[in-house]
Amino acid sequence: MQHVLQISRKIDYGLRAMIHLAGLPAGKVTSLQDLSSTLHLPREFLAKILKVLAGRGLVRSSRGAHGGYQLARPAR
Repeated sequence: MQHVLQISRKIDYGLRAMIHLAGLPAGKVTSLQDLSSTLHLPREFLAKILKVLAGRGLVRSSRGAHGGYQLARPAR
């Protein structure tokens, strides 16, 4: 018998975003638009997910022209 793990779209997109952020060079910040287009995810839904991840201390967000998202701690 084969077992399939089903996860919500929210968890799926959050994991994809964090995996992408983990692959960036240390200190590199990426914009919501870049994340959304690179991962082919809906921008507004991804923004809500990233807000939750930032609130939980998993990602760090910064505002402004050079703002964006990065992991809160270095990936290991």
